[in-house]
Amino acid sequence: MSPHPDKTFRIVRNRRSVRLLHGRNIVSMALARPQASHSLFDVMAACIPSLSPGPRVALLGFGYGAVLAPLRALLWPHAVDAVDLSSEGLSVLRSIAGRWIEPLRFARAEASAWLARRRRRHDMIVVDLSMPVAGDLVMPDVCFIRLPALIPRRLTHRGVVVFNAFSPGSLGWRSLIERLQIPGYDTRIIIPKDFDHRIVILGRRLPRPRTLSKDLRANLAIIRSRQSRRVSVAAMS
Repeated sequence: MSPHPDKTFRIVRNRRSVRLLHGRNIVSMALARPQASHSLFDVMAACIPSLSPGPRVALLGFGYGAVLAPLRALLWPHAVDAVDLSSEGLSVLRSIAGRWIEPLRFARAEASAWLARRRRRHDMIVVDLSMPVAGDLVMPDVCFIRLPALIPRRLTHRGVVVFNAFSPGSLGWRSLIERLQIPGYDTRIIIPKDFDHRIVILGRRLPRPRTLSKDLRANLAIIRSRQSRRVSVAAMS
């Protein structure tokens, strides 16, 4: 997500990072080198080597490219396809980061329209979309209406989708997650202790929660992320 004229957004810069904040919450960040951010973005990045059955990964909602620093720190060498409504976040990232962010293929477009036009299938699709509403950040309707039907047609047979889910409101977590589910796909839910979010994993053949938790924690420990001991995994009951 790119900066927005809403006064609840602010940008914090130093030599090592640029952070886009909404109130006290980090919406996205750009880091100067491959490393852990000690945030939810580390967990999303760790999902890729833990769960992707192949190298073709797409990021729907690029922001400042917050997933890239922990992902490259995990030595993920493959090209990443990314889409966002604005290229401003990419410009911010390029202003502070080096060539380590490559290979990266970026498109400026609406995420579902971009995905619908794609002819190649992806091994993993990471969805991190948000929009400001009345001083809050919410998941846009496309996450619930169009993407659950579109994503299975753009994944390989063993492909996996990762949703950053937040702001359940009066629905509650269970109802929000049910709106993201895809028929025929298993569901795993990553619960971070430090953030009021859920990382929702959908795929036809997913590891058991205990196995996934162990693998995620191992990947997070490799980059010395503080999140390595701050996440748990559950199945949708």
